[in-house]
Amino acid sequence: MKKSLLLMPALLLALALAAAAAEPSPAQQAALAWLGLLDQGHYGRAWDQAAPLLQKNITRQKWAALLQGLAAKTGPAGQRKLLQSQALSDPPGAPAGKYLVLVYAPGFAKSPATLEQLTLREDPQGQWQVAGYYLK
Repeated sequence: MKKSLLLMPALLLALALAAAAAEPSPAQQAALAWLGLLDQGHYGRAWDQAAPLLQKNITRQKWAALLQGLAAKTGPAGQRKLLQSQALSDPPGAPAGKYLVLVYAPGFAKSPATLEQLTLREDPQGQWQVAGYYLK
């Protein structure tokens, strides 16, 4: 009986840590909401919500055409699984700031081995925006 009582706090702590790990961070929530726009074919809206860093590198029209072509090749995404999350501060070659690189396994219907890599940047108001999107 005493062993059971001693193990209970450890079990509760483990369950609390597992629940906290399962809760997406604000940056991950922003990334998933943005990816939802791609999943629905709202490529222009995804560009509108992206960080200025992404917008200055490609026009809205070229972005939409590029994503439409990629979607035709990969098919729809399944359930995304986060594989990697890496925080960066002031990366070389990019404007100063806080960044987060997320890698997802999206389970594309036509290309199940393809991964999505998103780079998010925190704006001055503390909101996370997608600054880069890559398939690999």
